[in-house]
Parts: sequence; structure tokens; C-alpha cells
Amino acid sequence: MKQTLKERLLNLETLIGTVVTIGAPEVTDILSRLGFDFLWIDAEHGPLSLAQAQMLVQAAGERCHTIIRVPGQEEAWIKKTLDIGCEGILVPHVNTAEQARRIVELCLYPPTGTRSLGAARAQGYGLDLPQGIRRANEHTAIILQAEHIDAVENIEAILSVEGITAVLIGPYDLSGSLGIPGQVDDPVAGSGEVIVDPDNN
Repeated sequence: MKQTLKERLLNLETLIGTVVTIGAPEVTDILSRLGFDFLWIDAEHGPLSLAQAQMLVQAAGERCHTIIRVPGQEEAWIKKTLDIGCEGILVPHVNTAEQARRIVELCLYPPTGTRSLGAARAQGYGLDLPQGIRRANEHTAIILQAEHIDAVENIEAILSVEGITAVLIGPYDLSGSLGIPGQVDDPVAGSGEVIVDPDNN
């Protein structure tokens, strides 16, 4: 059985992927055939609608994992994005453990979380509800983005939140919060490192 993205991250595998910002399914189809482990579909900075994002996930099929970066931490964005059927969600600008806990709650169905249940692609359009709920709670990769000095100062508390799969450091916004925008080679700004805690699943 193919391992999920969450399992591979928690097993500390080295995964190689690329960012997709173009809403053409043909581009994603091609990229998914080139051997990438994952595709990062960017709905924060890319000009993509949720409908386009779903088409990109479907174009990738089972050839590689798909992650969608949402524009923000609002409940509507998180639940509608997960309903598309991606394997992982990337939530930007997480600066506190309280924000992290709220995001985890929104990503998981009751009784573990508070995710609203709808009949969408992730649940087989209503044909696969019980299995879809179980699968989502067990296998959804919840990745948070730390890209501000506040996140750095709170990183241990953020990492202690149960349910987080990984934390991605965003060096560009982090450099801006440090007053050195764009200077990502500065040792203080970091270099886009991903932090995974295999014990916190």
C-alpha cells in the first residue's frame, strides 16, 4: 500500500517537490509525471481559485502527493480546501501555539476536531462518508508556515501542539519581519528549512 504524505514526512524521508501557480491542468499533469514526490499548489500567492486547485489535484492523480497552501487561517478556506481532496494543507503566518491548535481543530473531524462535514470530492461526494472521515483524520498532513519573528520566538510552543505534521520556515517574510527584507542568506533569516517532529502526530 502506498504511503501517505503524512507518513512519509513523519518518517523523515527526504521529499522533493515544486510549486504550482499556473491554473492549467496540463502543467500539473506533466509535473506529476517527472518524478516529484509532491506538488505544492499555491492558492496564497498564486492566482488560483478553489475550482482551479481541485482540477490541479485531479490532474496529479495518484502519481504524486498534493499540498495546497491556503490564503489564510479562516475556517472557510481550510474546510473548502480540504474538501477538494488534497493530501496536505499548508497554512501561512502561524505565529502562536493558539493559532496552531485552532488550525488543527479546523482540519480534523469530530470528535478530534471541529471540521464541518460536507459532501465534496474528499468524501466521494457523499458516497464515502464514514471512510472519508476516518481517512482525513488519520492521513491529512497539517503543515504550518513559520515566517515571522513571533513564530521563531514561539516555535517550541507551536511544535508542541498535537496534530501538527510539519512546520515550514518562510525565509522571505521572516527576513521582512527582521527588518532585512529579501536578505534570506542572512544567518538570522534561515533558508526555508522544514521542521518535522515524528513524535507529534
